[in-house]
Amino acid sequence: MDRALNERLSQYMPDTLDDWVQVLVDVLSDMPVDQLTRVVRSQPFASTRVADAWADDPETRAAGWNALRLILHAWLSGDPVADISVLAHEAGGADGPGRGARDPLPRTLRLIQNGLEFELAGAAGAIVALVEQRASQGASASPGLTPASILELARLPLAIRFGLGDPAILALNRAGARPRAAARILARLVDTPADMTEGEIGTWARGVMARLRELVREADLPSDDQELLQALLAARRAA
Repeated sequence: MDRALNERLSQYMPDTLDDWVQVLVDVLSDMPVDQLTRVVRSQPFASTRVADAWADDPETRAAGWNALRLILHAWLSGDPVADISVLAHEAGGADGPGRGARDPLPRTLRLIQNGLEFELAGAAGAIVALVEQRASQGASASPGLTPASILELARLPLAIRFGLGDPAILALNRAGARPRAAARILARLVDTPADMTEGEIGTWARGVMARLRELVREADLPSDDQELLQALLAARRAA
């Protein structure tokens, strides 16, 4: 992984979270299958388009990695599970309400929970560790990596784990705005911060959650969004 990372960083400098997602997928896709399997297990992606990433045929592998890129983009954008399922399966493969182990919904949940939240988030953490190790040894993490870029890299594992690329929405989710859809709705009701440290944005998010009752009362939202925030408020009162 270290060699593949060095090669990628010698070719272009990532600046944003999306750039680091691209680096992560590029590094993993460059690894031989036997090495890849030691970093990211294939089982959580079985019976989905991403399973092809562990194939021997180069074209088949490329299709699997392209599918993962699309899924990661949707996941980090906060898209619902139904949309992830469509991206994860062949045309028509995401249809049907079945809940058996071989049905689309369980496969998609396994992909998200075991594949993205655990395997991919862990691989992202390994990228962070490699960059930090190089810096701690006195070597430049990579020529051209800015402090802002390294901060974006530091966000990558948590962003993948929680499925939220926007730092303000992620902070709201971690402060208690769950599910992800509730955090996205809540972020639209408040002024989101800019140029804050992770600690500052966490404090901001906890302040927003402390005002949840007021925000829900004053919000002019579609009925589905209002019901979701009302359910969040009820759950917090009951906790």
